[in-house]
Parts: sequence; C-alpha cells; structure tokens
Amino acid sequence: MGLEEAIDLVSQNAALKDRISELTAKQSAIKNELKELITELGEESDKGHIVLDLGCEVSGYRSVMRQKKVTTALDMEAAEKILTDLDLYEDCVTLVPVLDDAKIFQAYLDKKLTEADFDNMFPAKVSWAIVMSKN
Repeated sequence: MGLEEAIDLVSQNAALKDRISELTAKQSAIKNELKELITELGEESDKGHIVLDLGCEVSGYRSVMRQKKVTTALDMEAAEKILTDLDLYEDCVTLVPVLDDAKIFQAYLDKKLTEADFDNMFPAKVSWAIVMSKN
C-alpha cells in the first residue's frame, strides 16, 4: 500500500460521497411526490394505511403503501394538571437519583476524590473519523 493507492481511494470516496448526496436528495423528492400520489390515488386499508395498487409489476413491486404510524407520548403538562386536580400526583411520581457531573467535579477539586477515582468515573473514549480537507 502506498500513496498512489491512498490517492485512488480518496478519489473514489469523494466521488461516492457526492453521488450518495445527489441520490439521497433525489430519493427524498421522489418520496414526497409519491406521498402525494398515493394519498390522491390510493385506498385506505382496514388498518388506516393508504395503499396504491400499481396494476402491474414494477421492479418486483405490485403496490406501494403510505404506512400510518401512531405513537403516544405522555403530555407532562396535561398529566401534571390532571393528577394534581385529582390529588394523585404524589402517587404517580417516582424520584430517580441522578449523579451530577458538576458536583462530582467539585468533589475532585475539593480533593475528596483522587485523580484515579475521577478518571475511573470519566474514562476517555477515543473515536476516529476520516475527514478530507480541501486545503
């Protein structure tokens, strides 16, 4: 392995990166158009999805679906109000102890923790990335 191979690989990597960006943008635009067409031309399934039957096989596919996904999340403001109004708030709250990084650091500065203790609590993690520079 030499510098020539590195140059070739950098060239390939740059070309692929550019192509991936172009393809991702194109795919996003196509998906947005498909969403509109599926909504306009498709039929709702029993599960609430919108399905468009293509009427023929296209690249191995016969239909395309705009899949409906429903999620629920706790609305903290509403929950706190309702639970407080019903006098259930204290019954529905669990206090979880959380370590405070700043307080740990202060304990280290106050010499209550050794450097080894501190280093064990905050181990260094090394990661690497390939970054190509134009200068």
